[in-house]
Amino acid sequence: MPAKECENGKWKWGETGACKYDSKEEAENDNENYYRDLEDIDLTPTKGMVEAATRGLELRKEFGRGGTEVGVKTARMIISNELTIPRVKKMYAYFQRHEVDKQAEGFELGEDGFPSAGKIAWMLWGDEAGMSWSTKKRNQIEKEEKEEKQQITNIWDIKYNDIMEKRIYNLETRVETTENNKDVVVGYGSVFNSRSENLGGFFEYISPTAITDETIKNSDVRALINHDPNLILSRSKFGEGNLNLSIDETGLKYSYELPDTTYGRDLGVNLKNGNISQSSFAFTIAEGGDSWSTDENGNDIRTINKIDRLFDISSVTYPAYNEASSDLVIAQRGLQKYKESIKIKDEENDLVKRSLAKLKIEIAKRK
Repeated sequence: MPAKECENGKWKWGETGACKYDSKEEAENDNENYYRDLEDIDLTPTKGMVEAATRGLELRKEFGRGGTEVGVKTARMIISNELTIPRVKKMYAYFQRHEVDKQAEGFELGEDGFPSAGKIAWMLWGDEAGMSWSTKKRNQIEKEEKEEKQQITNIWDIKYNDIMEKRIYNLETRVETTENNKDVVVGYGSVFNSRSENLGGFFEYISPTAITDETIKNSDVRALINHDPNLILSRSKFGEGNLNLSIDETGLKYSYELPDTTYGRDLGVNLKNGNISQSSFAFTIAEGGDSWSTDENGNDIRTINKIDRLFDISSVTYPAYNEASSDLVIAQRGLQKYKESIKIKDEENDLVKRSLAKLKIEIAKRK
């Protein structure tokens, strides 16, 4: 769970979020869309839960006791089939804390004082059916979250093992408003046949063959802010998610609907007013997927011909490469090998020339 407590007692969302929430619950509720990657988990309540929640509301009205406004809200979410991941976690936590309520007189039918305030509260949360269901769903959620975190860890382990590369492009990234008043970000993660800036002793081009529909299909790409995995905006899910990726004559095009989260809304504002305008993408090169050459001006040129996998596309605040990370490490290694090969080739050519010159002198002497 990425809600973090700040030193001033406030709460923030993710490592880089603003410390502006009064509680952990407020931070989680404002960022419920973070859990959209768990949308495959069926949160449909059982018939027993709906019946219990409905009866709980009736008994609370009749006897004027039992439960809190949070419990009432939960009951209504159960009845209307609007349960969310955070709410399921609250349900599980509630039943764990209130197991003791079952020991009070009036909890069971036939006891004096039935229904007790505790019994009515339990019914608002779905009663025994709700406890069993929330335990099962909570275990599913924890399993999915663990796998998701492990996948992110694996991705960034690859990054820090000097395999992943990143490139930044200063192209227009725009926000379009749809008919249903949703903001959609549209931009390019990479550009074909466009010469890069000086990347530390070389220039670079990305060939139109570098990224294909097959590359997109085989990649689970995230849309992030500044490559921070805590600030996820959208996800491609190998072509089945809500991050749309496509190839055109310009390059790798992306589009996604801004999530209704604090950082999503903040990004939309910053894109619209031009505070953020650069895009970056993270990738790995296929084996033998690049080539080197030298142009007529003596500049070393790298051409990326085949990208093996895409990892993320990011809106970035600073258009700069981090020398402490692997952003350019692979390319720099390739440049070193290329220079070494040129040096060896020049030495071989020079040896051939000197051998020919020596041979001519010997022939001349014999004549």
